[in-house]
Amino acid sequence: MRPNIDAPNTAKKSVLVTEGAQKNTLGIVRSLAQEGNKVHVVVSSKWDTCKFSKFTSGFLYLDRLSVKCILGYIQKNSIDSIIPVGIISTQFFSDHRDSFSKVELVIPTRKQLKIACSKQLTYDKAIDCEIPIPETYYPQDIEEIEVLAGEIPYPCVIKWLYEVGANIVDYAFNKQDLLKKYRKLCELHEYDETTGLPMIQEYIEGDGVGEFALYYKGEKISSYQHKRLREAPPSGGSSTAAITISNENLSILAHKILKRLDWNGVAMVEFKEKPNGDLVLMEINAKFWGSYDLGHAAGLNFPANLIRLGAGEYVKPAGKYIIGKKYYWPLDGDLRHATVSLRRFCDVLGCIVDPRVKSNLWLVTDPKPAVMKLIVTLAVSIRNAFRSLR
Repeated sequence: MRPNIDAPNTAKKSVLVTEGAQKNTLGIVRSLAQEGNKVHVVVSSKWDTCKFSKFTSGFLYLDRLSVKCILGYIQKNSIDSIIPVGIISTQFFSDHRDSFSKVELVIPTRKQLKIACSKQLTYDKAIDCEIPIPETYYPQDIEEIEVLAGEIPYPCVIKWLYEVGANIVDYAFNKQDLLKKYRKLCELHEYDETTGLPMIQEYIEGDGVGEFALYYKGEKISSYQHKRLREAPPSGGSSTAAITISNENLSILAHKILKRLDWNGVAMVEFKEKPNGDLVLMEINAKFWGSYDLGHAAGLNFPANLIRLGAGEYVKPAGKYIIGKKYYWPLDGDLRHATVSLRRFCDVLGCIVDPRVKSNLWLVTDPKPAVMKLIVTLAVSIRNAFRSLR
């Protein structure tokens, strides 16, 4: 059961948030600061977006997460709570939980992370919960690929076995395409029989939908759902536009597996919804999702509840959220891919001109992150253009 105390601790906190370059971190910083908390951010570059936000009270430069450096910063700045955003930092703080015992920290256990970060273990757990999964193959050696390539249906998906903070995936449309792309992926990332080989999965036609939730010791505190409207890259990637939805079956299936895991902290359970409405599990993301801003715009404040739970406060499970709420991220791939097709261009334009559709471009209240993001994006584009001319 969740802690229940007579006089909840509602004092404002000093919070340390990780991954200062990410769009979801910026959203978390803004929502926490607007509640009166002092928010500090771990950054790895002088160009990290959150460094320029007026809502950031301080930042810690770290090329690599370090227990000693973080503990020093905690002591110096009287940090009360830590919110890891990405999977690398979530695993780091879970592994070193004992070192941060004096700081409020609500995250999954090592055992929970091991299952969530391994697609094979996730699918094994899903089968136990009677949750549909894609047909999936786990080659043990390169020679086995030759056999599978002649037997499996196309198109198919090549995926890395584990969550490593990057989307390592490719698509194959025939036997030769699979053999070529599989070998290329192995060479690029130095995968072999000793590291484990990428899995091969049936391609599921349909929309990407997800349940985004906060759990405390196996009990759901709050959740919402969204459907991706646009992605970057358009072939499949992170959301650049999404809309909140309500799907009872999605909620049931996501709760089944998170309850079975006795989940603690935030998680995204991602499915593909087939044209006939059937749901197929894709993965569990044991971290804050890239589209965090949409949930906040729909009326849910996950990070605020995280620090309240960490402080021992009773947090009443959230009720309804706004359904049909749209959100888009212009400088995180949406504008860059707007010219892929006329339909996509019109969709992006529709978001721009519709005042009901919100974005993370706070041009009046917090403009510097957007300005710096635009400068960095243009600089990278110009550099790449010069390189291509050589």
